[in-house]
Amino acid sequence: PLSSTSPKSKMKAVHSRIVYSNIFTCFLTCMVVTNFNATLRKEKYYGNRISVLCNCTSHAIASHQKWSKNTSVKSPIMMSFKYDRGLKTGFGDRISVFLNVAAAAATVNAHVFVWWHEGRKERTHHADLSLAEVNIRIIWPSNLHVLSREEFDRKTYHLPEIEYNAQGLLASDRAFDGVYTTAWKTMRLPTGFPRLERDSFETSFRRVCKQLQIKNTFQHRIPDIPYTVLHIRGGDKESQKSEFNTNLVLGKLSTQTLLVVTDDVGYMQNILSDRRNNSLRVLKISAMHDISDRYDALFLDFSILLGAQAIIQHSPNAWSALSNSASMICQIPLLNTWTQKNSQSKYVGTLASVQIEAGCPSEFYSSNRPDQIINFLLQLPRQHLVFPRWVVVVSVSHGYDDMFLNWFYWYNELQMDTQLIVVAEDNATLQKYKACLQFTVMGLDLQESSGPLTYRSTEYNKLVSKRPRYLLDLLQVHKHLIYTDIDTVWKNDPRPFLTGNFDIWAYNDHLSEVCSGFIGIRSCPETLAFFRKWIYMLKVPQTNQKIFSDLLELENISARHLDTHLFTPGNVYFDDAKNNPSSGHVIIHNNWIIGLKRKTQRFMEHQLWHPMPLVTCSSNMT
Repeated sequence: PLSSTSPKSKMKAVHSRIVYSNIFTCFLTCMVVTNFNATLRKEKYYGNRISVLCNCTSHAIASHQKWSKNTSVKSPIMMSFKYDRGLKTGFGDRISVFLNVAAAAATVNAHVFVWWHEGRKERTHHADLSLAEVNIRIIWPSNLHVLSREEFDRKTYHLPEIEYNAQGLLASDRAFDGVYTTAWKTMRLPTGFPRLERDSFETSFRRVCKQLQIKNTFQHRIPDIPYTVLHIRGGDKESQKSEFNTNLVLGKLSTQTLLVVTDDVGYMQNILSDRRNNSLRVLKISAMHDISDRYDALFLDFSILLGAQAIIQHSPNAWSALSNSASMICQIPLLNTWTQKNSQSKYVGTLASVQIEAGCPSEFYSSNRPDQIINFLLQLPRQHLVFPRWVVVVSVSHGYDDMFLNWFYWYNELQMDTQLIVVAEDNATLQKYKACLQFTVMGLDLQESSGPLTYRSTEYNKLVSKRPRYLLDLLQVHKHLIYTDIDTVWKNDPRPFLTGNFDIWAYNDHLSEVCSGFIGIRSCPETLAFFRKWIYMLKVPQTNQKIFSDLLELENISARHLDTHLFTPGNVYFDDAKNNPSSGHVIIHNNWIIGLKRKTQRFMEHQLWHPMPLVTCSSNMT
């Protein structure tokens, strides 16, 4: 009782009240956490525990801020935010905005949930794209979850929100939200989290973009030579009233290979029929012109834009979300031919800051100086690529992490200019490498983390039976894949040996069976059909190599058998290595021996064991 007249009694009473208050607060917090955990277990929605706790107590937020400053330690459980905004717009705008929201969340190692607006039903506009149709053609970044509105409301009602159009932020517009050099000013992380800063945001944007994969069954139509894209913004009839330098620029580019992307074929034909463009090598007209399914056509056009060495954009206001998104995702120089001067359009200045970073002079924006555009394009490579654009794919599980690091050491020594995709087989691997900038990490059909699996065991067969599925997914994203087991050592670049008019390259494991531990694959209708049949045959999990070898003999597939003296199985290399020192080997496969310890020991005995820690990745591996 504070009414006591004794000062000492008053102090004692105040002290007691504080103690009891703290005890009650701790008890209440424990009850809240327990209830939330019980609810989350019931809903199987574990990813949000930390974000829930952050809302419960300011102490949790302070702890997170302290953790964020320690870059060598990553949170073992991902936080989750939501971005509650319906984008009633086209595909390009949505892709760019969603990637920037994912980048904002990634600055604090968080997931983010967004929802896909499906209210518009205009057949001439991308805004009516179905989420179901989009999702079968996109592999989203691992921290971005695109849901329907109903699922979003059900799953995210308790999550903290990434804010936009709030006081102190740049006024939010799709153009600003979709341009990464400006988007960090238009949104704010939930209360208690750090302010977004440009450097960390752009690093996160690069990492998020590397994880985006576009799947397309027509990927094989994209040429293997360097090409420039002319993107004509169709459907915008204002373009007829604007002035462009497009014909003047194209007339000077006779040495360039041009692919055209547009949804306005008539307008495109008027541009290409100009006599100044007669010598231009137009290799392909837009997919919108010859593919009946508009989803397939849109995603093929987007894939063409993503693979360009440069984009010439014929669009009023120097803005078209589809080509601008491709330019920002892959850092492709984008050159606009619009000559409108002294425009009040906010798009021009925003876009200019992006493209200057991509290597383009600022004069290209709202410019009437076509000579500068032409000179820039003429400096781009015109010869055929030395190699097609091969993408290397490996799969990694927790129990074989050291074996992967050893493989990566030898791969990294070659300094190949190839993209590397690491497919995480379990959540522990995904968490460890998701922040790594040296390769792209994908988590598909994750399983529980475990130690090394016994060869031909049920668990082993289940694991290897999944590989054709994700290779089929990736063949709809990339035209040329190299799949390799991680118990291999790459002594030399294999690409010079993957030549000729073949669909698959592989080597014989022994006299009667082809090894599936190193495969070069060209995406085409035949290989896609081959992989679908391989997947069908593996419905009952079993060792995948025997089926792979048998199908090569039975199916209509053009296969090249690689020289086993160069692509060497373990029973050949390790038995003969002492007598025949390896100087010309390309790939050494540590097979024909069972057990991870025995494989490791054999690598050590032959000075082939160098597991290199990846210092740019999270060190947390539980």
